[in-house]
Amino acid sequence: MSYGNPKLYEELAHHVIEYLKSRYHTEAPHISLLSPEYTVVAKIKSYTPRPTLGVRPEEDEDEFIPEVLAELLDPTRTTGHATHGVEATFRDFTTNSEVAMETVFYIRKAPPVEFKKVTINAKLNGDKLGVKLTVEDDDQGAKIYESEWRYIELKQGQLQAIFAFGWPDIVKEATDIISGALYPGAETVEFTDLNTIEALSTAELTKNNERFFFLPPLSKKRYADSVNYFAVQNFLYEVKVAKKGDELKVTLILRYIAPSLISRNTSKCVRVGEELGFPTYVYIGDHRDRWSIHHLMEVESRLCWKNAQPDWRWKRTLNNRQYSGLHNLIPIGALAVEDSDYNSTNNCLLLRDWHVEAEMIYPIKKSKNSVEESFQKIEKAIIQDAKSRGVKIDEEALRKAFKIVLKAFKESYPRITHLYEFQEKALYEGLKALIAGDHKAFVLQARTAGGKTLAFLLPILTYVVYAKLTRVSKEGVKTIFFYPTIALQNDQASTIFRMLWHINLDLHPETISLGLLHRYIPKRSETAEERELRLRCPLCGHRLLISWKSIPDTNVNKEVIMCSNDSCRINNPDSFEGKLLQATIKASRDAIYSSPPDLLIANPDIINARLTLMGSEDPASLAILGKHVFVCATCGALYDRDLGSRPLKCNVCKSKNIRSVRFTYPEIIVIDEAHLLRGAFGAQVAHVLTRLEQVIRRLNGLSESWRPTYFISSATLNNPKSRTRELIATDLDGIIEISAEPELEQAEPTLRIHTFLMPKLYSPEATASRIVEAIYSEASALADVYKVKYAKQLKDLREKMFGDRNPATLVFVNKISEANELLSHIKTFARDTRSDGHTTDYRDDRVRVEDEFSRGNLDIIVATSGLEVGVDFDRVDIGIIYGMPFYISDYTQRIGRIGRRQHCVIFNVFMPDKPIDHFYYKNWKILSDGSLRDIHMRSEAYRIDRENPEAISRAAQRAVLDVISTMNNTDTFLYKSIMAQNKKFEQEIMDILNVVESELTKHLPLALRISDVARAISIARQFIDEIRNAVKIHGNLIKAINEGLGASLSQLSSLRTLEPETKYKFEPVGEERSRNLLYSFRHCLPGQVISYRGNFYAVEMFSGESLRLFQTRGDRDE
Repeated sequence: MSYGNPKLYEELAHHVIEYLKSRYHTEAPHISLLSPEYTVVAKIKSYTPRPTLGVRPEEDEDEFIPEVLAELLDPTRTTGHATHGVEATFRDFTTNSEVAMETVFYIRKAPPVEFKKVTINAKLNGDKLGVKLTVEDDDQGAKIYESEWRYIELKQGQLQAIFAFGWPDIVKEATDIISGALYPGAETVEFTDLNTIEALSTAELTKNNERFFFLPPLSKKRYADSVNYFAVQNFLYEVKVAKKGDELKVTLILRYIAPSLISRNTSKCVRVGEELGFPTYVYIGDHRDRWSIHHLMEVESRLCWKNAQPDWRWKRTLNNRQYSGLHNLIPIGALAVEDSDYNSTNNCLLLRDWHVEAEMIYPIKKSKNSVEESFQKIEKAIIQDAKSRGVKIDEEALRKAFKIVLKAFKESYPRITHLYEFQEKALYEGLKALIAGDHKAFVLQARTAGGKTLAFLLPILTYVVYAKLTRVSKEGVKTIFFYPTIALQNDQASTIFRMLWHINLDLHPETISLGLLHRYIPKRSETAEERELRLRCPLCGHRLLISWKSIPDTNVNKEVIMCSNDSCRINNPDSFEGKLLQATIKASRDAIYSSPPDLLIANPDIINARLTLMGSEDPASLAILGKHVFVCATCGALYDRDLGSRPLKCNVCKSKNIRSVRFTYPEIIVIDEAHLLRGAFGAQVAHVLTRLEQVIRRLNGLSESWRPTYFISSATLNNPKSRTRELIATDLDGIIEISAEPELEQAEPTLRIHTFLMPKLYSPEATASRIVEAIYSEASALADVYKVKYAKQLKDLREKMFGDRNPATLVFVNKISEANELLSHIKTFARDTRSDGHTTDYRDDRVRVEDEFSRGNLDIIVATSGLEVGVDFDRVDIGIIYGMPFYISDYTQRIGRIGRRQHCVIFNVFMPDKPIDHFYYKNWKILSDGSLRDIHMRSEAYRIDRENPEAISRAAQRAVLDVISTMNNTDTFLYKSIMAQNKKFEQEIMDILNVVESELTKHLPLALRISDVARAISIARQFIDEIRNAVKIHGNLIKAINEGLGASLSQLSSLRTLEPETKYKFEPVGEERSRNLLYSFRHCLPGQVISYRGNFYAVEMFSGESLRLFQTRGDRDE
C-alpha cells in the first residue's frame, strides 16, 4: 500500500478518463465525442420532412438571417458540440516550412462494439495544402480504405476550402450552407466516391453474422435493418489559411454533420423518424440495449510544424502589466496541450477535450533555526529593540512568556521542528509592534495549509501571556479574530484552543480565555439542549459538549463544558483540568458579554449587529468593547451603566449581587481570508472596521490617533498592500507585508494531479457521478466484455493507493441546488459509498456532515463555498470542482482544501452552459500552473471601495445607531421607552436624538474615513429625521427603529450585498428567508423552482413586498 507514489494518482486520473471517453461506453461516451451539427441538419432537405398540401413548416425567421447563421456556426465564437480543431498563428513561415494536423476518431461499424478508425491528415507545405482520408478496421487493424492526397494551392497567400466526406447529396448541401455563412467563395473538394462511402458506412451484419436495426423507426413499428439499409457518416474538414510575409494564420476544423440512412436497394437517402431525420442508434435484439451511431468517438488531433515558430503563448506583457492566458491560439472543442513526447523536435500540440496535468507543490521555506533557536533569537532581539527605542518592558516576564508559548507550541505541534521563515519574521515584527504600541498592519501571505494561522497566533499569544504576567491588562477582550464564515470560525477555534490549553497549564492561576460569537451561539435563557462543540477534549481527544446546569433558585441555566467521553477526568468539576476547562472556554453569549474572553472569534456581521442595536442583545453587550456596565454575578445578565442609579436586583434571576465593571478593549484585530472582502461585502466590512475603531475610542476615552494593530491574512489576496490600505484606511508606510517563499532546492514536491474535462453529451451531474462510480464502484456503463477487465484494474489500483479504506473525496459546487442534484446522482451511481453534503439550509445538518467527514465516517462530502476557506480536513485524496467559481482566488482556495500535504487528484468538471467555465476550460493552464495562477489573480482587479456611494449611505446610517448604542444609559432608557405609555418619553427621546446629531461632525470622519464626509453627515441627519418621525408615530425608540424603519434596518443588517432585499415566504410551512433582489430576478420568476431545506418549491406569485413559494415536492431529497 503506497500513499506516496504520485504515479498511482496519475494512473487513477487516466483510469477515470478512459472510462468516460471509451467508445465501449453504453450508448455513447461522456467526453471525446462530436454530436451532429443540428443547425445545418435542419436546413438539409434529405433530413427535413416534406411539406404537405403546399404548406411549409413553421420556421424561425432569425435562423435564416446570414449574420445569425454565421454566429451560430462560427466555431471560434460559439461553444458548439459539433466541431473540433484549432486556429493557430505562426512566425518565420517560409517555403521550407510545414504545418500538419492528424485527426483521429472512431465510428461504429456494428453493435455492440465493432468500430472503424478514421484518420484525416492535413498538410500545408509552403503554398500547397493537401488532405488525405484513411479508414481502418478497429478489430483487425487492417486498412479498409486510403485515399490519395488531394491538393489545393494558396492564391496570394490566402486559402478557404471545405473537404466534404460522405453521402454526396448530404455533404453538398452542408458545404453550401457552411461556405455561404462562413467561407464565401471557398473551394470544395469532395470525398464521395463509392469506396469512401463504403469505408464510412455501417456493416451488413455483425461479426457474429447477426443483422441489426436502426433507430428511430422508418414508420410506426417498422424498423430499418442492416441487410437492407446502411448508415454513412457525413462530415466536413474546413481549412482557412492567411499568409502575410512570414506570418501564417491557419484554421483546421473537423465538423460533424450527421449520419444518413441509405437504402441498399435504391441507393437513396431515407429520412428516419419524425424529428431529426437521421439514424441515431443501432440495436440487435432489444431496442433498449442501443448503441449510438450519431456520434464521432474518441476524437483527438495532433498539430505539428517544422521550420516555423509558434506565435502563441500563455503569458504576455501589455502596457507594463503581465497577463496570463492562451494568446494567438484558439482551440476549438478541445484543449491545447503541448505534446513533448511525440518526437525529438517537440513541435507538436495535442488537441483533445480532456487533459491530465501534474502540478508540483513545493514546501514552504523553513527557517534554518530550530523552533527553540528561533524563539531564543527573537526574544533577545525584542528586548534589544525595546532598549534601543526606550520602550519600558519587564524582561523577566517577557522571557517567561516566550518560554510558556514555546512549550505550548511544541506540545501542540510535536512534529514541527522548524518554523517557516515567514512565521519567524511575523513573530518578531508582530511582537515588536505590540510591545511598543505601534499601529501597524501586517499582511501575511502564504498558500493554503501554509501556516498563516500560526504566523499571527504566535505573536498574539506571546503578547497576551506577557500582559497577563505583568498584569498590565484588565479582564476583557484583547484580540478580535474576524472570520468570514461560521464554518471557518468553528475550525479556527479548534486550532487556537489546542495551544491555549497548554499555555494555561503553565500560566495558572492566570488563564487566557476563548470565546466564539456567531448567530448559533446559545443564550442561557433560551436553551437547555446539550450540543456538541467543534473542539476536542485536550485529555482524551473526544468532542467537547455544552451541557446545562440550573442555577439554584432561578429559572436560568448555566453552561458547563463537558467531554463526550463520560469516563474522562475532565468531567470532574473539582479536578484541576475541569476547572481550567470552564475558565478557558466561554460557550454562551451571556458568558462572553458578562465576562469577555481574552480572545474573541467573531464575524463582521455579528459585530455590525452589536453596534447597531440589532438582534436580541441590548447595548450592554458592547462590554466586549470596553463599555462600562453592571453585571449580575449570578446569571451574567448585563445592564447599561445608568449614571443615575445602580439596578437594585437582576430582572432575570432576581439576584441582588450586581457589580459595576469596566472591561478592557481590543487592541488587536485579525482578519483572516481577507480575499473574500470584495465587492459590496468588502466595502461594508471596511466601514465596519473603522466604525468599530471609533466606537472603541468613544467607549474608552481614547485619542483620535489611537488605532489597533492589524493582522490580515490570505492565501490569495491580490496586491496585498493596496487591498489593506483600502480595507482599514491606513498609510502604506504602516503596512508590513510578510510572504511565504517556496523551498525550490533539495525539497521533494507533492503533486496535484489536475484532470480537466467538459461533458458534451450527458448532464454535468451525470458525468461527475460517473467519476465517483469509477473511483468507488464498478464500471457499470461499459460493455460487458470490457467491464470485468476495467473493474479488476480499478480494484488493483485502489488497493495499491488506499489499502482497505475508501478514499476521501471533497466535491465543491457553487449552489445548494447543485448539491441537491449531484448528491442524488452520486447515491444512485455509487450506492455503497457513504456520501452526504450541504444539501439543506439546516445549520445542524451541515455541522454534522462536516464532522462525519472529518472523522472518516463519510467517504464523500458535497460542499458549497462555505468550506473553501480555512476549513481543514486531515486527509482529502480526491477533489471534484463542479463548475468554476467566478474568481481564480476562490478556485485556489478550493483546491487548497484537497490534498494539502499529500498527493491528490482534482477533477475539474466544466459546465458546458457557463461562459466562465468555457474561459477557464480554454485557459486550463491557469488552473494548474501556480505562476500563471498568481498572474491571473493579480489581474482580478477588484477593489475594496469604501467610497462606494451606497456603502457610504448605509455606513452613515449605521453610525447613527453606533452613537446611540454607545451612550452610557442607552439600555436603561430603551427599557423605559418600551414600557412607556402614551408617548411618555417622547421628548426625552427627541433630546437624545438631538445629542446624537450634534456629535455627527466629530464621530463620522473617524468612523468612515472617506473623502466626502459632508455627504455622509447629510445622510445621517436625514436618517435621524426618519427616526424622529417614526417616534411621533410609535411613541418609543425601539418601535420607531424596528417598525418605523423596518425596511431600512433590513438593509443595514446585511453586509453581504448593497442591493435591496426580497423576502421569500414558503408555503405551506410558513417559513421565511431573505435574498437580495438580483438573486430573486434570476431565480424566482413565476414558475421557477428553487430548493429550501431539502424540498423543492415553485414560485407562485410575487408582489412589491412579498414573494410566495409553494412546495412542489414534500419529501426530503435523500
